[in-house]
Amino acid sequence: MRVAVSSVLPRAIELEGLRFFRVIGHRLKIVPQADPFSLKAGEKLPVLVLFDGKPLAGEEVEAGDETVLMWPDLEKPKTNAKGMAMMP
Repeated sequence: MRVAVSSVLPRAIELEGLRFFRVIGHRLKIVPQADPFSLKAGEKLPVLVLFDGKPLAGEEVEAGDETVLMWPDLEKPKTNAKGMAMMP
């Protein structure tokens, strides 16, 4: 399974304020574990990846949309046993 973080995420977070920690009712959820707007250059964003409410282990996570990857030259982070990944 390929897991992709939508490029819409920053706009959705801005609209929702600080509610980006909230898990909503989709089968695949990528939940930021820190405020993405507080990160400094070079810091990574920890995300929790859930599928059907359970941690999704051992899957690559990438950012972008159907046409463009945000970091095509970087190695894609994989989720650990707890569904956590560190996004560049």
